[in-house]
Amino acid sequence: MLQSRCCHRVGPDAQALRSVATRASTVICTVSAAQAHSKAGHPECPERVEAITEALDAAGAIALVRDGGGRRASEHELGLVHPPGYLSAVRATCDKLKESTLVDDSTYLAPGSYDACAQSVGAALSMLDGLLGEGHGAGGAFSGSGAGGGGGGDVEATAEVQGHAAGFALVRPPGHHVLPGRPMGFGVFNTIAVAVQYARQRYGIEKVLVVDFDVHHGNGTQEVFYEDPHVLYISVHQAGLWPYTGKARETGSGEGRGTTINVPLPGGSGDAALKQAFQRVIRPAAERFRPELVLSSAGFDAHWRDPLAGMQLTPQGYHWLCLQLRELSLRLAGPGRLGLVLEGGYDRPSLAESVVASLEGLAGLPYTSVPTPGARDLYEEPARRVEAAIQEVCRLHGL
Repeated sequence: MLQSRCCHRVGPDAQALRSVATRASTVICTVSAAQAHSKAGHPECPERVEAITEALDAAGAIALVRDGGGRRASEHELGLVHPPGYLSAVRATCDKLKESTLVDDSTYLAPGSYDACAQSVGAALSMLDGLLGEGHGAGGAFSGSGAGGGGGGDVEATAEVQGHAAGFALVRPPGHHVLPGRPMGFGVFNTIAVAVQYARQRYGIEKVLVVDFDVHHGNGTQEVFYEDPHVLYISVHQAGLWPYTGKARETGSGEGRGTTINVPLPGGSGDAALKQAFQRVIRPAAERFRPELVLSSAGFDAHWRDPLAGMQLTPQGYHWLCLQLRELSLRLAGPGRLGLVLEGGYDRPSLAESVVASLEGLAGLPYTSVPTPGARDLYEEPARRVEAAIQEVCRLHGL
């Protein structure tokens, strides 16, 4: 079990800050389920985040405060990635809608989508504020009367100062497919890209590592930073899957050549392949780049139960990865310089279990999660094809 009993005090105008505390560190969690952005029967829905918060409560990890309510990303903040014309078009479309409507083959807008999605971006920025803002590196981990509750008021608690190891924005919809001027892949705004630019502009961060472990390639994030030498984007994803980008040969261009690293793994890859990708690609590339901040597009649709892909990751694999990201960020960037933003994951029980396991890893705790009921034996991973894929990436990037 996670050893957290409560959460940060939440003011009426503040994003709900939740913390997973240990004796050594705290993981700041911000939460936005974007309730007004929904479409009946669509796999990307508010219930995804609700399943996570319910699992965290059951694990004794956090006390529920309020879902949403608080900081909304401003037009200026969204404009760090998205041009004014796009923002105006999204708002105008939402204002005209009477019901949720598909705007491409998979992405929808609802009457309240603009504000709800801006709220989710704001939750991610609040997570960064908690890590990088005044007094960053230390914060309050609370214990008191709010544990286990589901109310919407402030939590009465006493503070115990802890160091912040990491942050996790439990938000939706996913954003790593969204292009500067186009919604895509269930998303409206590119949350992780806005977070990168926000950290650079507000806090003077110069070099950012983005690790994307969603099963789908983050084409939107790649496009935003493809020519930027100060952002190292590494994506580990299933080869041949929508959106059909993320080939190993896509390495950046201009001044950004070499700062895009794609690791397309064959279908059927699982925890062993992920470990190979981290040890042979992510870790040495990060050590060479020397980031000041590590952010991650945390998608959990590579889980073996997810209906939208064909990989075999487990919660234990996600725990291992987050433990490694914690160690890497502490060593290269220092404490409080690791932030995750939720992306995909559409089997809600496995999504929730994987997030709990990931938070254990971020907090430096051992893996203690109970396996999902109905778990089956996994197939043998395609080791030879995994090896060939990783060798090609290493060759292209001199790793």
